[in-house]
Amino acid sequence: NSGAGSWVVVGKDGTRSTYTSIYPSISGVATFRWALKTRQDTHGNTVNYNYWCDTAQNCYIDTIAYNGIVIKSYSDTRADGFNFARGGGVDPVNHAGTGWLGWTNYRLAAIEVSVGGSRARAYKLSYAYSGTSSRSLLKSIQQYGRDASVQQTRTTDATGNPVVTTTVSGSSLPPTLLDYSAESVATPSWSTSAWLGALFQVAPVSTYCI
Repeated sequence: NSGAGSWVVVGKDGTRSTYTSIYPSISGVATFRWALKTRQDTHGNTVNYNYWCDTAQNCYIDTIAYNGIVIKSYSDTRADGFNFARGGGVDPVNHAGTGWLGWTNYRLAAIEVSVGGSRARAYKLSYAYSGTSSRSLLKSIQQYGRDASVQQTRTTDATGNPVVTTTVSGSSLPPTLLDYSAESVATPSWSTSAWLGALFQVAPVSTYCI
């Protein structure tokens, strides 16, 4: 659908995935980034995805909503921001034909899960920095209960760049800790699939953290 700036992929099982334009190209006449907007099965069950974008030419997941459940993500400013190529074009600052670079300046800091409009639980993600690469390493995930409070503060650094910090408070379970081997600083001892499965589980972990 060129008029709506979207396109649809239909799976063999009939599932329809709709992708939409969320960031234009440098010239503004094409799309630099597409993102999954909705996914609907043959029974009409629909998952909706929403994003927010910053001026560094990058976009991040904001909410995922389905069947009365809303998963809200919160991002912090990362000290180890990194860039990525956005394709060809003329840099409007240096007027060189190398194209613009985009920047990833944020990382996931907290997740809040609401069911039927009421908070069900929240998660706090904590990081450390690799002594080898100086990149962010996920160090712990902590689950909070219905009384969780997720707050964000927005300030600026010495050069005027925005700085976002997220805090989570309330009753909680002990954090799940991740460790990294000396041979491969990017490989946690607890697998990524394991903690992602725990993070997005539907069943309650405890009576107060449903």
